[in-house]
Amino acid sequence: MAKFTILVSIGELARTAATSSQEARREQMRSLVGSSGWPHGGLLITSVDAESGESRVWTAADGIPAYLAVAASTAVPGQWYPKPPRAL
Repeated sequence: MAKFTILVSIGELARTAATSSQEARREQMRSLVGSSGWPHGGLLITSVDAESGESRVWTAADGIPAYLAVAASTAVPGQWYPKPPRAL
C-alpha cells in the first residue's frame, strides 16, 4: 500500500471519529503556546493534510498564529479533529 494511501486512510478515520470540540482544542493550544505570534521567525511546524496525506510545513509567513499550526501538527487521529489551521 502506498504511503499516501495509508495516510489518506488514517485521515478518513480521523475525520469521522467522535472527538473533542475544535474550540476546546484551539483554547488548549492557545493556553500552551500563547497567542502573541511566532516565537522565532525561523520556526517550522510540520503537519500532514488529512485528506491528501501530503506533508505541510507552516511558518510565520503563512499568516496564521503559531498555536493553530501547533494544533494542526499535534492532531492525534481519533482524539482531535484534523482541521486545517485556517479553519480552527
